[in-house]
Amino acid sequence: MIARVIGAARVIGALGISLVLISCETVSGAGFRTVQGGMSVNVGNNVTVDPQIVWANPFGAGISTTVWTIDGFGLNEVRFLMGIKPGNPLTRVSGVPQSELGSYSATMLPNDVMDLLASTLGKAEFQQIRAERLRPAQFGAVQGFRFDLDYLRKSGLQMKAMVLAAQRGETLDLIMFSAPAEYYFDRYAPTVEQIFASVQASAPAQARAS
Repeated sequence: MIARVIGAARVIGALGISLVLISCETVSGAGFRTVQGGMSVNVGNNVTVDPQIVWANPFGAGISTTVWTIDGFGLNEVRFLMGIKPGNPLTRVSGVPQSELGSYSATMLPNDVMDLLASTLGKAEFQQIRAERLRPAQFGAVQGFRFDLDYLRKSGLQMKAMVLAAQRGETLDLIMFSAPAEYYFDRYAPTVEQIFASVQASAPAQARAS
């Protein structure tokens, strides 16, 4: 499985598939770690999940977020954007100044977070972005929210994504699964649903005290 991931990563340039949120320079120099299913994994900001199956986790200079894949970047990715602080963008986009990305605020409502992510994808040059089905959802012990995304890559490839997020204290945690609408999304969506259900995250101390 990991060999398939590495093989897919090597042909990213030829296929014209690029990461949503990590630069191509980072991809070319990345290595991969194995993420085993059946055990809790800390994905940041004191949030743990059960991967359910074996994933590959790229690492290397310049990689600032946790991302898992099976078949390769652009084919299936679970991205963990954890502990986003007020005043910061959801993530970096290669070639786009931080000042142009928009920033998270602790006063944002769930629909504001959804719109900010859609805007961030637009800055990454994805097209026809549609965010919909905003609804409440559990994020461990915290009341969070979910929504879905549809968008096109510059190549015209139709993509789908589902997002689970929660605001805990002043910070935002966001988990996003994305894959091509044809075959890959439906193949792995049930596994990602199990990952979402496995989230363990506590309410902030001040919330628990109240």
